[in-house]
Amino acid sequence: MLRKSKKVPCLLPMKPTTQLRVQMLGQSEQDNAIEVLKLATERFSKSASAWDSLGEAYAIKGDQKNAIPCFKKSLGLSPPENVKINSKKYLKHFGAF
Repeated sequence: MLRKSKKVPCLLPMKPTTQLRVQMLGQSEQDNAIEVLKLATERFSKSASAWDSLGEAYAIKGDQKNAIPCFKKSLGLSPPENVKINSKKYLKHFGAF
């Protein structure tokens, strides 16, 4: 499990984080991907993309309970159109939109 160190700042640029998410989810390492994406939402709390990515990781894992709030948070941050479409797609799928 990945842990946030107090000695080392969290330096997660969004683009590599998204690439890492795709790689980790593709390898069925969902728990590790979720931990990385949680760190991204802490570091970039106003990033709709970070929240959407975390929601997607939860959705892929089958964790609807945690996915829905992430997608709603993403939509509340005025996301770019592609992120908005993705969040809405998942919320509709879960019957939460």
